Amino acid sequence: MFITACFLAAIATSSQGAVSQTPIKFLEQIVASEVILQLDRRDVKATKNSKQSLKVLGDDANIAKAMIQSYEDANLASLPSDAPEELVRFKISLDKFKSNLDVDKMLTMKSVANGAEAKMCCDHDTSYLALLLSALKAPGISVHKLNAPAQYNISPVLYERNIGLIYAEPTVTDQALISPRIVRKGSKLRKGDVIVAVRGDDEKEWTPVKTWADVLKASNNFETGEGDVFVQVSRNNTIKNLTMVSSTVIVNTE
Repeated sequence: MFITACFLAAIATSSQGAVSQTPIKFLEQIVASEVILQLDRRDVKATKNSKQSLKVLGDDANIAKAMIQSYEDANLASLPSDAPEELVRFKISLDKFKSNLDVDKMLTMKSVANGAEAKMCCDHDTSYLALLLSALKAPGISVHKLNAPAQYNISPVLYERNIGLIYAEPTVTDQALISPRIVRKGSKLRKGDVIVAVRGDDEKEWTPVKTWADVLKASNNFETGEGDVFVQVSRNNTIKNLTMVSSTVIVNTE
């Protein structure tokens, strides 16, 4: 948790007054902070709303809000009247997302029409998706210009049953290094694991991968709806074969 807080604090500090900060770098920071918040939420659920896990979630949400505010102050404070419509929409969605960086809004599920509780359908999730959609239409931003971990973490394609989504470590761009925080009791993964090859359930040959962007591209051949995905990871100078599944939604990257 200390490492997480320091990482997000570094993001917030580095963006203070960063007028020259690019939209691409900012979106990478948004995606990285969202991974941390999602894992914080997972910890809250796993600890049954312990005070410590709720505090960590609240602290990380506040750091994310400070980072967004810093970027807005430096880059979006006073848009000209002729600003591109896509940029205006991005600013609006960013404000909406920031307003939903609240512990209650990140944990409270909405109800569907029949009164049943909907999964992963809170105000925070909805506003994050809207932010991504508007950001990728904004001037100067392209998903293909994002670093490899950010490209993958926007739409994680690997899932471990009973554990959850497999996220990329945001700070390492030249390897498919898993986020250490996803490793929990019962996981097949270990801290420091680097994915080096993947193979879909109906494929005979392994597809070598170097970065998370390669993993995302290889997912075009995965079966959707939690089909088996075979993964080779480099661990302590050895190769381990693991079986994962594809996440329920696979985004075609071609």
